[in-house]
Amino acid sequence: MEGKAARVMDMAGMAQKGGTVYSYVQLATSDDQISSTKIAAGHCDLLIGADAVVSGSSATLS
Repeated sequence: MEGKAARVMDMAGMAQKGGTVYSYVQLATSDDQISSTKIAAGHCDLLIGADAVVSGSSATLS
């Protein structure tokens, strides 16, 4: 609605067997500001976790 650029990537892994699922969502004012679909380590501004164990793991927090 605001004309912003967005990229979404879901990494389902082995979700059917209880594995971790990550969704990378990026928002920017223009498409040129988003260079890849995966967010690099240390560049996350907001983490929304639905599972405390997965959200607090060292792999997720990196």
